[in-house]
Amino acid sequence: MRIHQFSNLATSFMIGLLVALVMLAIFPQLRNSHQNPSETQHSNFSHPTLPAAISYSKAVSKAAPSVVNIYTRGVKILDEQKRWDPQFGTFTIVKKKPYEALGSGVIMRKDGVILTNHHLLEGAGNVAVMLNDGREAPVSLIGIDVETDLAVLKLDMQEVKPIGIAASENAMIGDVVLAIGNPHGVGQTVTHGIISAKGVTDVNSINPLQSYLQTDAAINKGNSGGALIDHRGNLLGINTFIDRKLGSVSFAIPSERALQTMEEILAGRGWLGFNAISITMEMAKQQNIPVGLLIRAVSPGGPAERSKLMPGDIITALDDAPIADPQTSMTQIAKSQPGTPIKLKVWRQGRLLRITAKVGTRPR
Repeated sequence: MRIHQFSNLATSFMIGLLVALVMLAIFPQLRNSHQNPSETQHSNFSHPTLPAAISYSKAVSKAAPSVVNIYTRGVKILDEQKRWDPQFGTFTIVKKKPYEALGSGVIMRKDGVILTNHHLLEGAGNVAVMLNDGREAPVSLIGIDVETDLAVLKLDMQEVKPIGIAASENAMIGDVVLAIGNPHGVGQTVTHGIISAKGVTDVNSINPLQSYLQTDAAINKGNSGGALIDHRGNLLGINTFIDRKLGSVSFAIPSERALQTMEEILAGRGWLGFNAISITMEMAKQQNIPVGLLIRAVSPGGPAERSKLMPGDIITALDDAPIADPQTSMTQIAKSQPGTPIKLKVWRQGRLLRITAKVGTRPR
C-alpha cells in the first residue's frame, strides 16, 4: 500500500516538473520573476546597450584654457556741467567716481592677442589679466571698436593656447552652446543653453544694427567678453550682454564678425577723427536741415580737423553716395585704408561744401 502511494507521489512530482519546464520554455521572463523592483531597476541601468550620460567636459577642457579673467580699475565720469564766471569765463565741473570692473576675454592667437568687450575697458586706467591656470600677465590695449563693442588686448606672454574657431553662420537654432566666463568674480564658470535665435538686431542702443546670436545660456556680470562655444569646444561668439527684460535672454557677437573686427583693428582701421550723431528724416524735417551725420566734436590734429571740418557740419554724402544709413557710412570709413582720400559733401549753415579728407589711422 505504501509502495503504491509513493509511486503515485513520484509520478505527480515528475508531471509537475515537466509542466514547469514547459512553462519556462514558453515564458522565459518567469525565470526573473523572483527579483524585487529595486533589483530590476538596477539591472536596467547597468544594461550595456543603454546610452551613456551626455557630457560636455571635453569641449570645456578644450576651450577653458583660452578664456581669461579681466580686472579693470578706472574713473567713471558721473556728470559734466558748464559754468560761467565773470573772472574766469566758461569752465566745466566734472564729477568723477573711482570704480572696479570685471569681465572675461578670449585668446585668439598664440602670440597673446585677446578679444574682449570694449565696455569693460571704457575709462579703465589699469587692466589685469589672469589665465585659466592662475598665472597673471600684463597686457596692452591694441585698439577698440565702439560700434561693435569689441577691444583687442595683447598679452606680454608667448605660446598661450588660442581657442578653436567655429563658423557661427553655420550654427542652427536649437544647437547646444556653453558660455565660459568669470560671473560676479567667482572664477571661471560654465553655463549651458541653446541658440534661441540668429541675426538679432535692434537690441543694443549703442549699435542698433549689430547682429547677435541669442541664447538662454546665462551671461551675467563678469561673463562679458568671454566665449560662447559649441559642443566641440570651438568659438561661436563673444558673450556681450544679457537683457533681463526679455527673461534672462543673452546675446553674443558672432565669431565671423568678431574675427573681422579684430583683423581690422590689428591692421589699423580707417579713421577721420570726428564724433557724430545721425540726423534722421524726422529730425531733418523738424529742424529744416539735411539728413546725414552731424559732427559734434573733432579730434585735435586728426584728419577731420586738417580737412577743415567743424562741429555743426552735417556730412550728407560719402564718395558721392548719400548717407541714408549712418552705420554703413561709418563702417565704410573704418574699412578704408589709411591714406585713402574720401570725398565728402558737407552742409554748413545753409551752404553746401565739397571737402576731400584723407583717412588716417585710429589712435590706439
